[in-house]
Parts: sequence; structure tokens; C-alpha cells
Amino acid sequence: MAKPPVIHLLPMTPSYYANWLDHAIQSFADDKQRTHGYAPDQARKLANDSITGLLPDGPETKDQHLYMVQEETGTPIGHAWLAMKDDYGLRRGFIYEIEILDNFQGNGFGRATMQALEETARALGAEALGLHVFSFNQPAQNLYRSLGFDVTGLSMEKAL
Repeated sequence: MAKPPVIHLLPMTPSYYANWLDHAIQSFADDKQRTHGYAPDQARKLANDSITGLLPDGPETKDQHLYMVQEETGTPIGHAWLAMKDDYGLRRGFIYEIEILDNFQGNGFGRATMQALEETARALGAEALGLHVFSFNQPAQNLYRSLGFDVTGLSMEKAL
């Protein structure tokens, strides 16, 4: 069995954040178009409003932790977003985004990043860790299940 890769979670720099924000909005818009059939301009507005609403102070927003993911050598391989919140007496972490660049996928970096996010959430006091995954993303669902995540709800939709 191959040795798991070593990754580092580093706080996003302002310049990285600016590039990431545009990418994250477009990526979320694309996913919304794919799953709900929104027109491109509607999907972009929805994605922009959702993400900027969660990050009113950008990378300085309280309880929002935005990371650049680097491999052991310092090569950037992706990014991740972990939010923390108190939910009726339970401290929860929520992974809003994890993305490993295409040319690094399939080498254990996603698993290593998820494990690092779990450790970070635990260090920040989380008693539970959640995330959302789109139904079409089977590789991610398989990874999350293998890490002990369970489905806690299921949204369904029918086009009319």
C-alpha cells in the first residue's frame, strides 16, 4: 500500500482568495445549472449571493476558514472551505468546498485533505462535521462514505 500523501492547509492569501472567489462562484453556478436547470445568469447570481452572503468580510469572516491546499513540496494542489457554527448547543464544522486540481486527483490528496479538515474542525471544537455533495458527484460521495460520513437528508426534485 502506498504511503498517504502529506498535505498542508494554509490560510488563503488575499490574492489567492480573489482568484478563488471568482472560481468558486462559477463552479457553484455550473453545479446549480446542471442540477436545477437555472439559466447561466440566474445560476451565477444565485451562486454569487450564496457565497458572498456567507463571507461578508471575505477571508476575515468569523468562523469561516479558507485554505490553500499544498502538497509536501509546497506545490498548490487545491483549496478548501471549512465553516464552524454553534447549533443548539452542538459545535459543528461544515465543509462548504474542497477541490483538488484535476492533475492531482486519484492520488490520495482528497482523502488527505478531508482528514486534515476533520483534524482542524476537531481542534476548533467541532463535535460533528458535515458537508453537501451534489448527486452527480459519485467519486466524492464514495470518498466521504469511506471516511465515515452518512447521508442525513436527501433533497429530490422533479422537472414539470
